Amino acid sequence: MPPKWRGQVADILPARLAPSLTKPQLVNQFFDEGGDPFGFDVNPNEQIKFRRTIEVCGEGDLGRVLEIGCAVGSFTELIAPRTTDLLAIDVSAAAILQAKKRLDGNPHVHVEARTLPADFPEGPFDLIIASDVLYYLTVDELETCLGLIEERLAPGGALVAVHYIPRVGTLLNGNELHDFLTEHTTMSHTLDERVELGQGRPYRVDRYEKN
Repeated sequence: MPPKWRGQVADILPARLAPSLTKPQLVNQFFDEGGDPFGFDVNPNEQIKFRRTIEVCGEGDLGRVLEIGCAVGSFTELIAPRTTDLLAIDVSAAAILQAKKRLDGNPHVHVEARTLPADFPEGPFDLIIASDVLYYLTVDELETCLGLIEERLAPGGALVAVHYIPRVGTLLNGNELHDFLTEHTTMSHTLDERVELGQGRPYRVDRYEKN
């Protein structure tokens, strides 16, 4: 399906088709027993994804950064030294407890449980990072969230979106999600990448910049 069509199809998908995995109480089940249920710390493919994400974020001091969907803080810990102020959020309170312990001792890092778009934090942010998370929103929530991202980015700020392309129990797959972002955003689309981040792991990596 052509990219433009995918964005339009995503726009009309009903919210009732959203998978139950998007509900906070069910996401918590993955983290309630502690540990690293998605293997972020031990899977070498995740480290490949993390490295590419950091590259796309840019060079030097990244300023005030929002990380959406921090899970247990694996990527948060890697990006923290590059930030002046970092807010890492996740829908799972259980994951946030682990991330807080992990990031203890980093006074410029704040870790909070929030549900988007209702609890979207105040800006302005110089950079917003969303990796493997936005396709868990319904289309209506995604549209609202995109508007808030645009509103709360500082002028010249950027959104970096990194998502696995095949469907993973979500309403949208990675292509549909990124095409939706591209179709609906007012920001400049400065990077459009389809790449394997680990063998057999196709990803969309996009960067959008606020004028």
